[in-house]
Amino acid sequence: MISALLIVAALVVIAVGAWRTRHALPFREEARDRGFDKAPLSVERNTGAIHVKDSMLVLRSGMKRSEFLTSDLYAHTQSARYFPLQNGLGHSFAVSFRDAVFENVHLRLSFENDRLGCVDFGWGPHVPVPGWTHERVQADVARYRAFLIEELGSIDSFPFEFEWGTVYAARDEKAGTPAAGIRYRGFDFRAESLHQGAPVGA
Repeated sequence: MISALLIVAALVVIAVGAWRTRHALPFREEARDRGFDKAPLSVERNTGAIHVKDSMLVLRSGMKRSEFLTSDLYAHTQSARYFPLQNGLGHSFAVSFRDAVFENVHLRLSFENDRLGCVDFGWGPHVPVPGWTHERVQADVARYRAFLIEELGSIDSFPFEFEWGTVYAARDEKAGTPAAGIRYRGFDFRAESLHQGAPVGA
């Protein structure tokens, strides 16, 4: 009887400890348990179009920049930049919003000559620069790959080419953080120089 009570007590302690430390995990256990059915994004297999939770805007290949600027998603823009390209001008917008399960959701929309050509995405708790350990980055990369496979079907390796574009999920060697997203076919983003761009309106 005493042994049984000790086992029950130990299980309770373990359960409470797991509950208290759930925010320290790369993403909440709630998200792990539910898979990606509540993910803040979904991707159409046939086109690569991206649906953003609670937004009326559908991100898609070649979408006009003006559609984004007049959408409900634009209100969540944190910063915007422009950068010269060999064949014109590029614009990028960093968008962030909160999600009840996946916490901070980040999108970077890149436009080539006012047409959407690339979408980077990520989600999870805020991580300071020292927190991006090799193990954490690899765990996040694996998660984004699992998400893309669930959304798009069998993918043998990353990056992976579809008729409509390329999906990728890997470590950004320059930033030391995960990088995941879609680059639509027909968009090159060939930089005019090493210039990183300037704030819009500068």
